Amino acid sequence: MKALRTIGYCAIVLGSLIVMAALYIWIFHAGDDDPTGFITVSIVAAFIFIVIATMAALFKKLLQNSVDMKSENDLTI
Repeated sequence: MKALRTIGYCAIVLGSLIVMAALYIWIFHAGDDDPTGFITVSIVAAFIFIVIATMAALFKKLLQNSVDMKSENDLTI
């Protein structure tokens, strides 16, 4: 459970850092060069990290449900 929570938090942090880097490049370096390629790759990478965080939260919930069901079944015997 703790590992899935850590994976989710790390994915959120990495996605946020990528978005902030894309915004930095877009704001401060747009006059020098055309940053559309970097921004496109950043958006795709941020989306991938959002999917990873969502899947980690989903797996965490499923694991918690299975642990709860197991503890209930242990008490019924």
